[in-house]
Amino acid sequence: MVGKFPTDTIQRSKWIRAVNRVDPRSKKIWIPGPGAILCSKHFQESDFESYGIRRKLKKGAVPSVSLYKIPQGVHLKGKARQKILKQPLPDNSQEVATEDHNYSLKTPLMIGAEKLAEVQQMLQVSKKRLISVKNYRMIKKRKGLRLIDALVEEKLLSEETECLLRAQFSGISPW
Repeated sequence: MVGKFPTDTIQRSKWIRAVNRVDPRSKKIWIPGPGAILCSKHFQESDFESYGIRRKLKKGAVPSVSLYKIPQGVHLKGKARQKILKQPLPDNSQEVATEDHNYSLKTPLMIGAEKLAEVQQMLQVSKKRLISVKNYRMIKKRKGLRLIDALVEEKLLSEETECLLRAQFSGISPW
């Protein structure tokens, strides 16, 4: 279950402060985008209203459970893990509150990777088409040069006209 960041300025500010996340680029407090969400693990059970099998955040609920990033190789279980996960981040902390969370992305990174692969494939197809178009134009230019040669041979072009036409096809070998 997830909750969108509130649009109310005061409530949104409370959520931002409660998340206590640092923007990795600017090293300043993280400001969520318009589609940013926060998972239910950051709220106490008392922050929810139940409607049958559905739950909804209560009005005015503020995230109060911080999730520390547990260092690799450290395997905490039971009370020790819960104690670390529920401790608030210190005010001067540079720690980013994550545990397989990414609040600025609405879709998983795999979808982004799939889109990238799709765009790269489209780029390859476009490159092949461009080469085909270039080859087609080259063939047309060569035919043009051969036509000029034939007209010169039949003495149907003046020297001036021949020079002008050949200038149009410069840089192309006739064969």
